[in-house]
Amino acid sequence: GIPARYVTGFVHPERVSGRPYVTFRRRHSHAWAEVYIDGKWYIFDPTPPLTESTFAKTSWFSSKLEGLKGHFSYILHLLKDGEWRRIVDGWQTYSENLISSPILYVVLALLALSFVGLRFRNFRRRDRQIQTSKNAARWIALLETAEKRLARFGFVRMPGETVLAFASRVKYSIEQTKKTPSKEDASKSKTEQRLRELATAVSLLDDYENHRWRNA
Repeated sequence: GIPARYVTGFVHPERVSGRPYVTFRRRHSHAWAEVYIDGKWYIFDPTPPLTESTFAKTSWFSSKLEGLKGHFSYILHLLKDGEWRRIVDGWQTYSENLISSPILYVVLALLALSFVGLRFRNFRRRDRQIQTSKNAARWIALLETAEKRLARFGFVRMPGETVLAFASRVKYSIEQTKKTPSKEDASKSKTEQRLRELATAVSLLDDYENHRWRNA
């Protein structure tokens, strides 16, 4: 009879551009026969033609998973063959070249300057926030003082009434009082004193309204 042998393996692996390996999947497993004729081995493959399902593309997740497996297998292969020394030497050489390169120190200097700049910016921002908070507290205290003074004369800011409307209402009352002066000297003196105090309180309201939105 003619000498023959049964061979098993894989055929038609998946090749991805840029990767230093190929991927063999289970569907790539194959078996064929070889016969020895006239001093040479000839392949005899009785496998039927391929179908479309053989060329079906894998999912994105499966492709990434196969890539990770391929890298891991490649590293294990290097370690098994004693190539780990070459890897370590390569990393050592790369580290020495990096340390001796001036580019590293330029990058470190830029990072340090960026860090200092961010810290200074945060400090300035925090300082502005503190100053704004102090100004807000000052103008709130000014408003409370003005409202207390006006409350002594029966002027109370209504719920929902703006400071501007409240000040306008008090100014209108002052103008109406000036139009009807008192005839008696004692009453006239009290009225003038009352108008002066009202005007002072209204000026506080005006200051609050004009400066409360400012940061400084």
